[in-house]
Amino acid sequence: MDCEKEEENEELHTHLRLWRVTLDQFSDVFAQENGLHPAEFHERFTKEEVLAMAERGGGDHRIGNGSWYGYVKALGAFAEAGAVEPILTFTLPPAELAAIRSGVVDEVNPPSVGYHDVIARGLVELGLEATEADAYLRARYSLR
Repeated sequence: MDCEKEEENEELHTHLRLWRVTLDQFSDVFAQENGLHPAEFHERFTKEEVLAMAERGGGDHRIGNGSWYGYVKALGAFAEAGAVEPILTFTLPPAELAAIRSGVVDEVNPPSVGYHDVIARGLVELGLEATEADAYLRARYSLR
């Protein structure tokens, strides 16, 4: 997901689902998605760091192990009853996403069948038909 700009290709719009998790939970998932053991992940995010990212309406944090999903982006903030919670995601860094879209990187590994099915079920929960969810995912395997 390119969080830097609005998608020009309408066929590549992104469905988004938010989950309220603690900062420690986010750090654990981030570590696992990047091949790190959560207990050994020492670059955990601080509350101050992510709130500053949210206040700026953006910002990023990158781990240095070369992982594809080592780029964290603050998409904004959710404010409720005076409390502000950052909205975070992790994805490819913009330069690597651009390389994929330009064809410099040819191969993109699609998810396993099991993971595809999990994502598809989530899209169905958001209101898509099962066939729409499947087509939506398959259209994104090349990211072009």
